[in-house]
Amino acid sequence: MACKAGMRGGCGRNATLAEPNTRLPRVASRHMRCAFCDKSSKGSTEHVIPRWAGRVLLDLPPTGVNPGGKRMTHRFTPGPNDPSPGFEWESDQPSLTTAAVCLDCNNGWLGDLESEMSSLAKPIILGEARALDAAEQRCIATWSYKTALMLQLVRRPDLRIIPKHRFRELYRQRRPPHDARIWIGSPCEAPAVHEASTEIRLAAPKMSIPGFFTVFAIGKLLALCAGRLAVGPEPIRPGSSVDTRRMVEVWPASLRPVQWPPPQPLMDLHPKRLVQLL
Repeated sequence: MACKAGMRGGCGRNATLAEPNTRLPRVASRHMRCAFCDKSSKGSTEHVIPRWAGRVLLDLPPTGVNPGGKRMTHRFTPGPNDPSPGFEWESDQPSLTTAAVCLDCNNGWLGDLESEMSSLAKPIILGEARALDAAEQRCIATWSYKTALMLQLVRRPDLRIIPKHRFRELYRQRRPPHDARIWIGSPCEAPAVHEASTEIRLAAPKMSIPGFFTVFAIGKLLALCAGRLAVGPEPIRPGSSVDTRRMVEVWPASLRPVQWPPPQPLMDLHPKRLVQLL
Protein backbone atom coordinates (compact mmCIF):
# COMPACT_ATOMS: atom_id res chain seq x y z
CA MET A 1 0.00 0.00 0.00
CA ALA A 2 1.05 3.56 -0.56
CA CYS A 3 -0.48 6.77 0.69
CA LYS A 4 -2.34 8.73 -1.96
CA ALA A 5 -2.91 11.96 -0.09
CA GLY A 6 -1.91 13.71 3.11
CA MET A 7 -3.79 13.27 6.35
CA ARG A 8 -7.24 14.80 6.49
CA GLY A 9 -7.00 15.73 10.10
CA GLY A 10 -4.64 14.52 12.78
CA CYS A 11 -4.16 14.56 16.50
CA GLY A 12 -1.61 14.55 19.24
CA ARG A 13 -0.59 11.48 21.22
CA ASN A 14 -3.12 11.89 24.03
CA ALA A 15 -6.02 13.26 22.07
CA THR A 16 -9.28 12.70 20.32
CA LEU A 17 -9.76 13.97 16.79
CA ALA A 18 -12.95 16.00 17.12
CA GLU A 19 -14.35 19.17 18.53
CA PRO A 20 -16.08 19.32 21.93
CA ASN A 21 -19.80 18.64 22.07
CA THR A 22 -20.76 22.29 21.92
CA ARG A 23 -19.00 22.73 18.57
CA LEU A 24 -19.69 19.47 16.79
CA PRO A 25 -21.80 19.77 13.63
CA ARG A 26 -25.21 18.33 14.46
CA VAL A 27 -28.24 17.16 12.60
CA ALA A 28 -31.58 18.62 13.68
CA SER A 29 -32.71 16.75 16.79
CA ARG A 30 -36.34 16.27 15.73
CA HIS A 31 -35.81 14.46 12.46
CA MET A 32 -32.67 13.29 10.73
CA ARG A 33 -31.48 10.66 8.27
CA CYS A 34 -29.51 7.98 10.07
CA ALA A 35 -25.95 7.42 8.86
CA PHE A 36 -26.42 3.64 9.18
CA CYS A 37 -30.00 2.65 8.34
CA ASP A 38 -30.67 5.73 6.14
CA LYS A 39 -34.14 6.13 7.66
CA SER A 40 -35.63 9.51 8.44
CA SER A 41 -36.23 9.32 12.15
CA LYS A 42 -35.88 11.03 15.49
CA GLY A 43 -32.23 11.61 16.24
CA SER A 44 -30.32 10.62 19.35
CA THR A 45 -27.01 11.46 20.97
CA GLU A 46 -24.59 8.59 20.38
CA HIS A 47 -21.21 8.43 22.09
CA VAL A 48 -18.53 7.89 19.44
CA ILE A 49 -16.21 6.50 22.13
CA PRO A 50 -18.54 4.56 24.46
CA ARG A 51 -18.82 5.49 28.10
CA TRP A 52 -17.77 2.02 29.22
CA ALA A 53 -14.39 2.60 27.52
CA GLY A 54 -13.92 5.69 29.68
CA ARG A 55 -14.45 3.61 32.80
CA VAL A 56 -11.83 1.10 31.62
CA LEU A 57 -9.36 3.93 30.98
CA LEU A 58 -9.57 4.87 34.67
CA ASP A 59 -7.22 1.93 35.29
CA LEU A 60 -4.52 3.59 33.15
CA PRO A 61 -2.42 6.64 34.11
CA PRO A 62 -4.11 10.00 33.37
CA THR A 63 -3.26 11.67 30.08
CA GLY A 64 -4.44 15.14 31.10
CA VAL A 65 -1.75 17.80 30.94
CA ASN A 66 -2.72 19.58 34.18
CA PRO A 67 -1.66 17.80 37.40
CA GLY A 68 -4.70 17.31 39.59
CA GLY A 69 -7.00 18.30 36.76
CA LYS A 70 -9.08 16.29 34.29
CA ARG A 71 -7.91 12.83 33.27
CA MET A 72 -7.99 13.23 29.48
CA THR A 73 -6.76 15.86 27.08
CA HIS A 74 -8.75 16.08 23.85
CA ARG A 75 -7.08 17.82 20.95
CA PHE A 76 -8.48 18.86 17.58
CA THR A 77 -5.82 19.40 14.90
CA PRO A 78 -7.29 20.28 11.48
CA GLY A 79 -5.97 18.63 8.36
CA PRO A 80 -4.36 20.47 5.44
CA ASN A 81 -7.73 21.09 3.73
CA ASP A 82 -9.63 22.02 6.89
CA PRO A 83 -9.75 25.75 7.77
CA SER A 84 -11.02 25.06 11.31
CA PRO A 85 -8.82 26.37 14.14
CA GLY A 86 -7.05 23.86 16.37
CA PHE A 87 -7.81 23.75 20.10
CA GLU A 88 -7.81 21.50 23.17
CA TRP A 89 -10.16 20.66 26.03
CA GLU A 90 -10.08 18.31 28.98
CA SER A 91 -12.58 15.93 30.56
CA ASP A 92 -12.69 12.92 32.86
CA GLN A 93 -14.37 10.74 30.21
CA PRO A 94 -14.25 10.60 26.38
CA SER A 95 -16.69 13.31 25.35
CA LEU A 96 -17.23 12.77 21.63
CA THR A 97 -20.84 12.46 20.50
CA THR A 98 -22.73 12.59 17.23
CA ALA A 99 -26.37 13.18 16.38
CA ALA A 100 -26.14 11.35 13.03
CA VAL A 101 -27.42 8.01 14.40
CA CYS A 102 -31.12 7.30 14.95
CA LEU A 103 -32.62 6.15 18.23
CA ASP A 104 -33.51 2.71 16.85
CA CYS A 105 -29.92 1.98 15.80
CA ASN A 106 -28.51 3.50 18.97
CA ASN A 107 -30.71 1.41 21.26
CA GLY A 108 -30.81 -1.64 18.99
CA TRP A 109 -27.96 -3.33 17.14
CA LEU A 110 -25.35 -0.73 18.14
CA GLY A 111 -26.28 -1.18 21.79
CA ASP A 112 -26.03 -4.96 21.41
CA LEU A 113 -22.57 -4.63 19.85
CA GLU A 114 -21.37 -2.33 22.64
CA SER A 115 -22.68 -4.75 25.25
CA GLU A 116 -20.86 -7.68 23.64
CA MET A 117 -17.62 -5.75 23.26
CA SER A 118 -17.67 -4.28 26.77
CA SER A 119 -17.71 -7.77 28.27
CA LEU A 120 -14.30 -8.62 26.77
CA ALA A 121 -12.71 -5.21 26.18
CA LYS A 122 -11.11 -4.46 29.55
CA PRO A 123 -8.11 -6.82 29.24
CA ILE A 124 -7.69 -5.75 25.60
CA ILE A 125 -7.64 -2.01 26.36
CA LEU A 126 -5.33 -2.58 29.34
CA GLY A 127 -2.98 -4.73 27.26
CA GLU A 128 -3.34 -7.88 29.36
CA ALA A 129 -2.23 -11.14 27.75
CA ARG A 130 -4.90 -13.54 26.56
CA ALA A 131 -5.94 -15.70 23.60
CA LEU A 132 -8.76 -14.49 21.35
CA ASP A 133 -10.96 -17.13 19.75
CA ALA A 134 -12.79 -16.71 16.44
CA ALA A 135 -15.96 -15.26 18.00
CA GLU A 136 -13.95 -12.72 20.01
CA GLN A 137 -11.95 -11.75 16.93
CA ARG A 138 -15.20 -11.11 15.01
CA CYS A 139 -16.58 -9.02 17.87
CA ILE A 140 -13.43 -6.90 18.14
CA ALA A 141 -13.26 -6.47 14.36
CA THR A 142 -16.92 -5.44 14.05
CA TRP A 143 -16.68 -3.03 16.96
CA SER A 144 -13.41 -1.57 15.64
CA TYR A 145 -14.88 -1.06 12.17
CA LYS A 146 -18.02 0.51 13.63
CA THR A 147 -15.92 2.86 15.77
CA ALA A 148 -13.80 3.84 12.76
CA LEU A 149 -17.00 4.76 10.90
CA MET A 150 -18.37 6.67 13.90
CA LEU A 151 -15.19 8.71 14.13
CA GLN A 152 -15.80 9.82 10.55
CA LEU A 153 -19.07 11.40 11.66
CA VAL A 154 -17.33 14.01 13.82
CA ARG A 155 -15.57 15.35 10.73
CA ARG A 156 -17.03 17.84 8.33
CA PRO A 157 -18.90 15.94 5.58
CA ASP A 158 -16.47 17.11 2.88
CA LEU A 159 -13.50 15.82 4.91
CA ARG A 160 -14.78 12.30 5.54
CA ILE A 161 -12.79 9.49 3.94
CA ILE A 162 -15.12 6.47 4.13
CA PRO A 163 -18.16 6.74 1.81
CA LYS A 164 -21.78 6.55 2.98
CA HIS A 165 -22.49 3.16 1.45
CA ARG A 166 -20.03 1.55 3.85
CA PHE A 167 -22.24 2.66 6.78
CA ARG A 168 -25.32 1.12 5.12
CA GLU A 169 -23.37 -2.07 4.44
CA LEU A 170 -22.46 -2.49 8.11
CA TYR A 171 -26.09 -1.93 9.09
CA ARG A 172 -27.24 -4.69 6.74
CA GLN A 173 -24.51 -7.23 7.41
CA ARG A 174 -23.65 -6.53 11.07
CA ARG A 175 -20.01 -7.29 10.30
CA PRO A 176 -17.15 -5.68 8.37
CA PRO A 177 -17.17 -6.07 4.58
CA HIS A 178 -15.40 -9.03 3.03
CA ASP A 179 -12.93 -6.75 1.23
CA ALA A 180 -11.75 -5.02 4.42
CA ARG A 181 -8.86 -6.05 6.65
CA ILE A 182 -8.62 -5.21 10.35
CA TRP A 183 -5.64 -5.61 12.65
CA ILE A 184 -5.01 -4.75 16.29
CA GLY A 185 -1.76 -3.77 17.96
CA SER A 186 -0.60 -2.40 21.30
CA PRO A 187 0.93 1.11 21.59
CA CYS A 188 4.03 1.46 23.73
CA GLU A 189 2.37 4.38 25.51
CA ALA A 190 -1.37 4.29 26.11
CA PRO A 191 -3.17 7.35 24.71
CA ALA A 192 -6.67 8.25 25.83
CA VAL A 193 -8.04 8.28 22.29
CA HIS A 194 -6.11 8.84 19.06
CA GLU A 195 -7.57 8.71 15.54
CA ALA A 196 -6.57 9.56 11.99
CA SER A 197 -7.62 8.61 8.45
CA THR A 198 -6.27 8.94 4.94
CA GLU A 199 -6.82 7.69 1.40
CA ILE A 200 -4.53 5.01 -0.01
CA ARG A 201 -4.04 3.00 -3.19
CA LEU A 202 -4.65 -0.74 -2.92
CA ALA A 203 -2.57 -3.03 -5.11
CA ALA A 204 -4.49 -5.34 -7.47
CA PRO A 205 -3.33 -7.29 -10.56
CA LYS A 206 -2.22 -4.74 -13.18
CA MET A 207 -3.92 -1.83 -11.39
CA SER A 208 -4.31 0.09 -8.15
CA ILE A 209 -7.66 0.72 -6.52
CA PRO A 210 -8.74 3.68 -4.33
CA GLY A 211 -8.98 2.65 -0.71
CA PHE A 212 -9.14 3.97 2.83
CA PHE A 213 -6.89 3.59 5.83
CA THR A 214 -8.07 4.56 9.31
CA VAL A 215 -6.52 3.96 12.68
CA PHE A 216 -7.58 4.70 16.23
CA ALA A 217 -6.18 3.84 19.64
CA ILE A 218 -7.91 3.57 23.01
CA GLY A 219 -5.53 2.80 25.83
CA LYS A 220 -3.42 -0.22 24.89
CA LEU A 221 -5.66 -1.16 21.96
CA LEU A 222 -4.88 0.19 18.50
CA ALA A 223 -7.19 -0.84 15.66
CA LEU A 224 -6.16 -0.43 12.03
CA CYS A 225 -8.81 -0.78 9.31
CA ALA A 226 -8.16 -0.78 5.57
CA GLY A 227 -10.41 -1.43 2.61
CA ARG A 228 -11.57 -0.21 -0.75
CA LEU A 229 -13.74 2.84 -1.24
CA ALA A 230 -16.07 1.13 -3.73
CA VAL A 231 -17.15 -2.49 -4.13
CA GLY A 232 -15.63 -4.23 -7.14
CA PRO A 233 -14.66 -7.65 -8.54
CA GLU A 234 -10.88 -7.21 -8.44
CA PRO A 235 -9.13 -9.65 -6.07
CA ILE A 236 -7.21 -7.61 -3.52
CA ARG A 237 -5.86 -8.35 -0.08
CA PRO A 238 -4.76 -5.19 1.71
CA GLY A 239 -2.08 -5.85 4.27
CA SER A 240 -1.01 -9.26 2.97
CA SER A 241 2.54 -8.50 4.11
CA VAL A 242 1.63 -6.95 7.49
CA ASP A 243 4.25 -7.09 10.25
CA THR A 244 2.87 -9.87 12.46
CA ARG A 245 5.35 -9.04 15.21
CA ARG A 246 3.42 -5.81 15.87
CA MET A 247 -0.10 -6.44 14.51
CA VAL A 248 -2.65 -9.25 14.93
CA GLU A 249 -5.22 -9.75 12.17
CA VAL A 250 -8.78 -10.07 13.52
CA TRP A 251 -10.63 -9.70 10.21
CA PRO A 252 -11.10 -12.01 8.52
CA ALA A 253 -11.23 -13.92 11.79
CA SER A 254 -8.97 -16.91 12.20
CA LEU A 255 -10.44 -20.26 13.19
CA ARG A 256 -7.49 -20.66 15.51
CA PRO A 257 -7.03 -18.49 18.62
CA VAL A 258 -4.66 -15.56 18.22
CA GLN A 259 -2.48 -14.19 21.01
CA TRP A 260 -2.93 -10.74 22.45
CA PRO A 261 -0.94 -8.53 22.67
CA PRO A 262 1.52 -8.98 19.77
CA PRO A 263 5.14 -9.73 20.67
CA GLN A 264 6.33 -6.16 19.97
CA PRO A 265 4.56 -2.88 20.88
CA LEU A 266 3.97 -0.06 18.44
CA MET A 267 6.46 2.72 19.10
CA ASP A 268 5.20 5.33 16.60
CA LEU A 269 1.48 6.07 16.15
CA HIS A 270 1.89 8.47 13.23
CA PRO A 271 -0.35 7.16 10.42
CA LYS A 272 2.43 7.47 7.83
CA ARG A 273 4.48 5.06 9.95
CA LEU A 274 1.57 2.71 10.60
CA VAL A 275 0.65 2.40 6.93
CA GLN A 276 4.18 1.19 6.30
CA LEU A 277 3.38 -1.89 8.41
CA LEU A 278 1.04 -3.08 5.65
